[in-house]
Amino acid sequence: MPSKFYNSKTNTFLLLILIILMVVAISIMSKDKEAYLPMFEDNTKVENNNQAEDFNNEVFGNKDDLISFSIEPGQKVSGKMTITGEIKGGYFFEGNILVSILDSNKNVLINGYGTATTDWMTASPVPFTASIDFTGLTQGKAYIEIQNDDPSGGEGGPAKKILIPVIIKDSGSFNLEVTDENFEEQQKWATEDNGLPKGWVRWNDTMAEIPVKKYGPSETGSSYIVQLSAKMINGLEGQKKCMGDSELAMCAIGTNPEVLRYFEIVNYRN
Repeated sequence: MPSKFYNSKTNTFLLLILIILMVVAISIMSKDKEAYLPMFEDNTKVENNNQAEDFNNEVFGNKDDLISFSIEPGQKVSGKMTITGEIKGGYFFEGNILVSILDSNKNVLINGYGTATTDWMTASPVPFTASIDFTGLTQGKAYIEIQNDDPSGGEGGPAKKILIPVIIKDSGSFNLEVTDENFEEQQKWATEDNGLPKGWVRWNDTMAEIPVKKYGPSETGSSYIVQLSAKMINGLEGQKKCMGDSELAMCAIGTNPEVLRYFEIVNYRN
């Protein structure tokens, strides 16, 4: 027996209108899945976005100990920077606190330290300052790590660490290619201030109880030039580029392009 519903022209027309409305509705919903069809979202994309948001905005570790810090989480950083902060919980020893730069995988790039600016022998908040240098480091995600200075080597308990995410950006590079045509100009830069590039400092250090002189853009020891006996080269930590004879060698330590530039200039005609 034929259906009376489909034999009715009015009902057939209404069914056609309903189908058209459904097609239009689905089309609109598919264009804005986030609002209408959240079940169709790319879960991987959402997860990655959440990870990026966490990196840019979240401080990790003992973050409640950090009262203030001059660099915001996710801030873009470059070159040499003086940072300030305030921290509680007894992070200092002899007025020092460890301040390092880590890569995105939390591997140490540069070890450094900060100093208390008031009485440090307290668990109450203590202001501090530190100088850090991002020059020559790989651009992208990284962390500033603040850690308690523990002279016991861990015997006093687990290390207290705070990680502030940052983005290292290009701070400008130096021309490392020295040629006969630009040698005089490069040499002028290398001896601009008391026989060293402007802003460089010279400081004394010891290796295997032997005094040595280091010089570079800072006194952190992370990237510098050193002249010493060739047999002591193996005792130098970090990436190194050396030149010299069996008695005396010059080495560029670290990846700071300014240090590498100086090394190339001084050794160009040797």
